[in-house]
Amino acid sequence: MNKLLQQIGIKDDSYGLVTISDLIKLKVIEKPLDGNHGEIHPKGDDFVESGVPFVMASDIKNGQINYETCKYIKPEQAEGLRKGFAKSGDVLLTHKATIGRTALVNNKSYQYIMLTPQVTYYRVLDHNELSNLYLKYYFDSSLFQKTLELWSGSGSTRAYLGITAQHKLPVILPPIEKQKKIASTLAAYDNLIENSRKRISTIENITKEVYREWFVRFRFPEYKTSSFKKGIPASWEIKTLGDLCDVTSSKRIYQEDYVPEGVPFFRSKEIIQKSNGLEPKDILYISDEKYTEIKEKFGSPKSGDILLTSVGTLGISYQLRDDDKFYFKDGNLIWLKALDQEVNKFLKFWLNSPVGKAALLETTIGSSQQAFTISGLKKVKVLLPNIELITEFNKFSAPLKEQCYNLHQQIKILNNTKLSLIERLVSGEQKVDRLNEEAV
Repeated sequence: MNKLLQQIGIKDDSYGLVTISDLIKLKVIEKPLDGNHGEIHPKGDDFVESGVPFVMASDIKNGQINYETCKYIKPEQAEGLRKGFAKSGDVLLTHKATIGRTALVNNKSYQYIMLTPQVTYYRVLDHNELSNLYLKYYFDSSLFQKTLELWSGSGSTRAYLGITAQHKLPVILPPIEKQKKIASTLAAYDNLIENSRKRISTIENITKEVYREWFVRFRFPEYKTSSFKKGIPASWEIKTLGDLCDVTSSKRIYQEDYVPEGVPFFRSKEIIQKSNGLEPKDILYISDEKYTEIKEKFGSPKSGDILLTSVGTLGISYQLRDDDKFYFKDGNLIWLKALDQEVNKFLKFWLNSPVGKAALLETTIGSSQQAFTISGLKKVKVLLPNIELITEFNKFSAPLKEQCYNLHQQIKILNNTKLSLIERLVSGEQKVDRLNEEAV
């Protein structure tokens, strides 16, 4: 076995070590390319409602391309560009600022997609030597990710690894049959994860539709026998957020209060991750003693309270569960303390509704970076249904929310298992011949 392979912990004698440059010379892959730089790079005015997907690093998440959030350009403009044409089967790798995200282009609705200069595509030419799906999973391995982070200066706002430097990146290359076995095993986990995500989406859409039916169209149970005044149910009231909850923030935590482990200290980033059912990464901590001191003097977020992102990315909300224990950064997040648990459960849905989001955005201050203020949010008006209808909706939505939570937990377990398996398969610690796909 190659001594370098032994040094990095590879345990399978049949595995080889090559570079991207070697794969290009052997015509196993094309020369990797990213998107167009300079004047011909599409700009804001070029984006249209539909056309050719224009994929940025931010559009690649959880191993997939988000075609709903990405921009689009006209086909005639795309055809005039020099490079960055990614096709079905290409492996994508982000290499600028946001480093190391991967995806496999597999949407056959488009002849090709266009990439920004932040994203590189890798196109396999010889499928008898390299599986594109194996390459994608190899890119996800910690061995590759750590190399990429080190070489690109990850963690810096200027983190970057250009195309020429990418040619030197190492690739662990098992025999093709082992590559295929590795890829199919890991793909089975991804299929289970994707099915869970689809179930979450279906459940959330059902809940949103019932919310719209009851609280937007006013077709709630027994609406036909209810009294209306100027088109609004007579028993409903106009309230302010300040009437319905205690709108406040946290006490200031200073950098010297951070410790290696203890009680998690969340910023907007972590709250956004939690709102999406993700486990926060690279988090900060404060000591148990500091947390207890703050809790006893000023209180801390508890079950039913809502945290709302208030600077930069605005209006993302997270409602605490019984098992949550953390503190949060003042200025970044606004704390909606529950005065009534049933009302706060309803408010969580209202905050995510188009009406709620629009009402919040009307209060923003700042030009270069918009923000919410506590005083502004206190004045936001809410059309509040009667408590009986709120309670009925909460009883309907509670088991659906719990299903979504359990599915998110299942996704975490599957993803952690998959990541662990990637490491063992890429290193050869897990013998490919002994894989039992039926156990997946």
